[in-house]
Amino acid sequence: MKIVDSGESLSAAASSIDVSTKQRRRKQPAKAATSAAEPVHVVDMKEVGEAVRKIKQAWKDKDYSSTVSLSRKLLGWEPGNIFGLIYLARAAAYTGDWTDVTEAGAAIVRHSPRDAFNAGRKLNRAGQTLDAAQIYAKLEIHEDWFDAGVADLASKEGVSLLRAGQAADKDGNHDLAKTLWVAGLRIAPRNEVLARRVRQLVQQAIKTAKGQDRNKDLAGYADAWREVLRLSPSDVLAAAKLAWAYERLDQKDAIDAWLKVLAIAPAHEKALERLRYLALRHDLEDRAIRGLAQLDHNEGAESLIKTLSETRDVKARESQNSILKVRLREALARARILDRDAEPRKYLVAWKDVLVLDPTNLGAAKKVIRVARQLGDHSELLEGLITLLEITPDDAVLWARIVKAAQRAGREQRALECLADHGLTNIPKDQVHGLRKRVINACKNALKASDLDAAISSFRTLARVDGQHPSVSALKPAVLKRAASSAWEAEKAGNLALAVPLAQQVLDIAPDHPIALKIVARDLLRHDRCQELVALCRPHIKPGPEYDAVQKMLDRASAKLAA
Repeated sequence: MKIVDSGESLSAAASSIDVSTKQRRRKQPAKAATSAAEPVHVVDMKEVGEAVRKIKQAWKDKDYSSTVSLSRKLLGWEPGNIFGLIYLARAAAYTGDWTDVTEAGAAIVRHSPRDAFNAGRKLNRAGQTLDAAQIYAKLEIHEDWFDAGVADLASKEGVSLLRAGQAADKDGNHDLAKTLWVAGLRIAPRNEVLARRVRQLVQQAIKTAKGQDRNKDLAGYADAWREVLRLSPSDVLAAAKLAWAYERLDQKDAIDAWLKVLAIAPAHEKALERLRYLALRHDLEDRAIRGLAQLDHNEGAESLIKTLSETRDVKARESQNSILKVRLREALARARILDRDAEPRKYLVAWKDVLVLDPTNLGAAKKVIRVARQLGDHSELLEGLITLLEITPDDAVLWARIVKAAQRAGREQRALECLADHGLTNIPKDQVHGLRKRVINACKNALKASDLDAAISSFRTLARVDGQHPSVSALKPAVLKRAASSAWEAEKAGNLALAVPLAQQVLDIAPDHPIALKIVARDLLRHDRCQELVALCRPHIKPGPEYDAVQKMLDRASAKLAA
């Protein structure tokens, strides 16, 4: 079972419409906006950027068929590409591909609510009233996009849904009428007729729910209060009664139900108490933590997350320790029966398995080193020596052996990371210089090959060793410029899944980088994570026009928090 909010209830109501009628309306079914039926085409950012450019140009030229086709192609590569979804929703309304308008419009309600609203208007105008309502029910109404002009249009849409609901009610389709009226009130909350209709429905639903006997018909009781919550998504009493019912029906659904209560009433003590009890008793800590994390810095939620996380980790350690002991005994048994000379590679793998389970096993580490040297496998030898260093950190001879193995294996960065962890005081300066020089060259080569992950990884290792070294300082601007530029291009192409993490990596190196700050701040504001935005930006904004956009977002986030 699931908690059904105002958005989810619409799909259920859709079943009340004659399927054949719906199919006749959609004469030419289009590909779903986020379909994964076709094989994934691996593309780079240049290809994605070029696709977005073509889509924008086709839209500018009013070539709506090409816009739809190109958008579908882009979404075949990247199903969540925001620009692909936005332009598909826009253009498909002109080509009559209403399935695309519906699915793309629903997918952008959070990222581009104004476009989603416009998609709903086009659907409603085309007679796809239920599909329009599905989108309207998911919209979050706030001043960022819902200005006076949109409010006026929304008021008209509310009237349209009111009338459509009246017609459905007259035809005996009461569920559809309810669905349309609830969606109408969502976008036109000042419509007194809609408000009165929904209020009457809520009162009737509450009366029905109160007449249910939870002990005699638990499923009927849950259905009745679910209907109240569908009609009045902010009714905390209905949400709580549904949560109590779910506790006897399904524990996972009960977790979700109490989270719904907290979403309505952040300080609801009973919801926090029941969440804690259910999560700890039924090992559902992760499910509760994921839900609590979405409640936007609710103090009670944060405290509960800490408690659940600590308990979950203790349980996990206890379980893992028990499993590790059994696996270690089995791994030792397998390794001891092997002959190093007869089967050196199997011998190496077996003793490596032992080290994975017991990284402090000195005998296993020495065996790995011996057989790796016997095989001439310098990469495995390096890892064995690093493990041995972890076990015996005072063995000065190991430093030189690690450097030599790393150079032969071509893994200087790995050695530099390890040596940085243990301190560089025992290593001759010429050896450190040799490792640093090779890692710098690797970083430069990665930049030339546009392998930004490798370039950033190399640079961060260099910075850990000595970020003030002249050769490292000289490399920093190039790394930041390429990474920030790529993040910016990815954001412009609608590839937020690449843009935001890449920008965050830039901020790890330079917390005040204006382009990266702008990208990450925009993403935080898009998800209403205002507290995080303020904490990220406020300490790092500097005077200058390059920070103007970040300052505006900071001001908006601060105003929201103050309100």
